[in-house]
Amino acid sequence: MGRVIAAVVVVATITGGIFYWNWYTQGEEYKKDQQQITQLQQQADTLKQQSAALQAENERLKSELDKVQAEQANLAAQNDALNKAIAGYKATGKMPDVKLPYPPK
Repeated sequence: MGRVIAAVVVVATITGGIFYWNWYTQGEEYKKDQQQITQLQQQADTLKQQSAALQAENERLKSELDKVQAEQANLAAQNDALNKAIAGYKATGKMPDVKLPYPPK
């Protein structure tokens, strides 16, 4: 009878130890998982902020590009007018009646 009780106590102790170890390691894994989740959320927030900043810069650059392209088109039109005026002057020796652009500042 004493051996049976001792065997039951040993088996119960081993089983309890296994359950405790399993519970303890799951708790550690849970903590690690939570830390990783927190880090990933922080990284996601940082990336969202960077994305918003890049989108704002992209919009600013697009508006500046539109301004530069408009100025380029304006300069191309002025260049065409000047080329026509020069060609007319070379052909006739007189200044043609072409409205020339104002000289640049």
